[in-house]
Amino acid sequence: MKNATSYLDYSDDIQRHKNHLPHWQQEGTWQFVTWHLGDAIPVSKRQQMTFERKQWLLRNPKPWDYLTQKEYVDRFEGRFQKWLDQGIGKCWLQKPACSGIVSEHFQKLSAEKIDVDCYVIMPNHVHALFRPFEGEVLENIMKNLKGATAFYINKELGRKGTFWMEDYWDRMIRSEAHFLRVRKYIVNNPEKAKLSEGQFVLKKP
Repeated sequence: MKNATSYLDYSDDIQRHKNHLPHWQQEGTWQFVTWHLGDAIPVSKRQQMTFERKQWLLRNPKPWDYLTQKEYVDRFEGRFQKWLDQGIGKCWLQKPACSGIVSEHFQKLSAEKIDVDCYVIMPNHVHALFRPFEGEVLENIMKNLKGATAFYINKELGRKGTFWMEDYWDRMIRSEAHFLRVRKYIVNNPEKAKLSEGQFVLKKP
């Protein structure tokens, strides 16, 4: 059933699937999606967060109230974003030729599969706020986007092997206030990470 509000409706159908992380999608709903380079977060930190998250979820089964939801976001998603902003790894997306490939594929997707509000391409990760067109599956969109950009960027860099981390983080937008907070976060991310002009690509709403 189509979501007429563009925000998460718990009474409507929700598609659920899981790779290393759980992913939810609802027809017509805005998504805040983050993905990063394979070396952006050290293995030890990823393992630490995975363990802590499993233990926390055992202690806090769903459904969650507002405060529990906020604790989850602050404890895990917030810490994850802070790690990314530290600029760990080779930061290939700082190169205009590499970030340009990601921008080009966003433009192509915006004409075919998604409605893009805004995105920022940081040195080692990408944040985007968009909603898939009717009938499009977020999992397939991300697989195609990451696969195509990894191929062309590796070719540009003259390298082989893993470019992006395998999975991605996504959160369905709950309300207009949530939408505006995410948009503000994306637009302000380069300043928060203390980047100078030329070190990032920002597509504003």
